[in-house]
Amino acid sequence: SVHWNKAAQAAFDQVKQLIVHSPALVMFDPSKPTIVSTDASDYGVGAVLTQLDSNDAEQTVAFASRSLSDVERK
Repeated sequence: SVHWNKAAQAAFDQVKQLIVHSPALVMFDPSKPTIVSTDASDYGVGAVLTQLDSNDAEQTVAFASRSLSDVERK
């Protein structure tokens, strides 16, 4: 059985906030300026594809990240 306590409630509330504030994705539009942002460390890689809207604000089209394997870290 599940024992619901303050720690469980705090974790649940944090997950809810992450879901509510997660970035919304927009459809790719080949006519809009496109930006590819990448980053890497010794342990992982990440990328974000954004496009500029009519107000020149970046809108997220896609994002990805993953950890590097032991072989890739060498």
